[in-house]
Amino acid sequence: MPENTPTKRGYRVPIPNIDHFSAFDRAFMARDSSLDSFLSPTLDRSNLEVLIRDKEKRYRMRKVLCSSLQRQYAGLDIPKAVKENLEALQDSGTFCVTTAHQPLLFGGKLYVLYKALSTILLARSVSELSGRKVVPIFVIGSEDHDIEEVRYFKLFQSRLSWEPQGSGPVGRMALGNVPKLLTEMGQAFEALPYGDFAMSMVGEAYRPGDTFSQSFRKLLHGLLGHLGLIILDPDEADLKRGFLPVIQAELEESFSFNLVNSTIKQIESQGYKGQAHPREINLFYLEHGIRARIERKPDGSFHAVDTPYSWTKQEMQTLQQEHPERFSPNVILRPLYQETILPNLVFVGGGGELAYWIQLKDTFEAMDIPYPFLHRRQSVCLADEGTVTRMQKLGVEWQDLSEPLEEKIKEFVKSLEEGSVDLSAEKEAITRTLEGVRERSGRIDPTLQRSLDSTEHQIMKLLETFEARLVRGLKHRHETEVQQLRNLFDRVHPNQSLQERQEDFMTWLARFGPDLIDQLAENFKPLEPDFIYQEV
Repeated sequence: MPENTPTKRGYRVPIPNIDHFSAFDRAFMARDSSLDSFLSPTLDRSNLEVLIRDKEKRYRMRKVLCSSLQRQYAGLDIPKAVKENLEALQDSGTFCVTTAHQPLLFGGKLYVLYKALSTILLARSVSELSGRKVVPIFVIGSEDHDIEEVRYFKLFQSRLSWEPQGSGPVGRMALGNVPKLLTEMGQAFEALPYGDFAMSMVGEAYRPGDTFSQSFRKLLHGLLGHLGLIILDPDEADLKRGFLPVIQAELEESFSFNLVNSTIKQIESQGYKGQAHPREINLFYLEHGIRARIERKPDGSFHAVDTPYSWTKQEMQTLQQEHPERFSPNVILRPLYQETILPNLVFVGGGGELAYWIQLKDTFEAMDIPYPFLHRRQSVCLADEGTVTRMQKLGVEWQDLSEPLEEKIKEFVKSLEEGSVDLSAEKEAITRTLEGVRERSGRIDPTLQRSLDSTEHQIMKLLETFEARLVRGLKHRHETEVQQLRNLFDRVHPNQSLQERQEDFMTWLARFGPDLIDQLAENFKPLEPDFIYQEV
């Protein structure tokens, strides 16, 4: 396995070495042979050049994309780095590295920040590798309509809840009770060193009259625009028009259904779970505050589920041409839409996203859309001064934090009373004694040796059971220290999961300010996205 390595103010652990990540995630990062037929090629100069040539032949959306971005950035204060990247994007020799996420309340969890920052830094590395201009792009999944996934913000031990106005895609919704939530956040942040900074960022982004998507976009732009991050909302008619060939193929042939299901079966035969399962038609209908699944009726006509909308075949063909903006791809077709409208080379995502992207390779081939390199974003666990102090007090090293908690507790209590529960010497003595008995019994009756082997096995199992009881006794005797160790692990891996999926990044920015982003960037290795424990 790859080795753990120290970093500046922290420690780097390869993802395959950590049980907190899924089996797929660990296999993906190790480029396990079981995934050979699904993975994109390794990200190197020669493979990049092949994809660049392919993209140059097939990409037709540059002018439309740049016009859309020009409209979306109108009225914003554009930093020099973003301005330069927007200008560069007009050139046919410019490409991008992309990530995507739906808009989240006040920016969302820590991993959203890591995802964006990974994309920015990887774009620089890919530019150096390829010798081409490569810009970072964050695509906002504004057409999603799962309110429960986006409406909450963890404010220390409490939770803020957004009550949106309207229905349909969350990105189009009005802000509703956001001003009240900002007041609550401000009260919680006022005692923090950078609380004013955090509140100025969210207050500037979440303004009355803006949509949820616009506010999320402004927050990311305010935090990361100086690093050149371009942010795109793909919910536009002109962009959707370029996606019409895929929309038509899906409505006429349901082309993605069998292709994706076939790939899922192959993936599951290798011991992994399918991530996103296709429907017969993987499109939604958007209009007047609704986002409803499109289904085909037995007579070949179409309807939008749970709405009064329905269309004959001819009406559906006309609708596609006149109103492409009314068609919204679901999770199966969204990657194809993204790769149609962008001059993209690499998609950056977390383990769950990459797990469903590898299901889609055949759909890209079917529609003659170049399939990008898939690259995992950086994962990080932040450790504040209090956490580091606890580590020092308990004698815990950075590498210990990646071990299973119960195993670490067992090692910990054993170290407090060295030798008190270790029965290895006793086991060796029993083995030596039985060897002598085995030798003598063999001379009398060789069949007795089998009985002796069984006896030895039973004795060893009894000693192991007794060892476990001794460990439980030590845990009870050192209950205070054991609880301190549990508390420490819960700070870095809350609920025995990843911190980045539990805590919202604005609370950390309120504590440590914009320098936190620079500290993260200093330790990120975009081409080697290991897991990092980072002291802040």
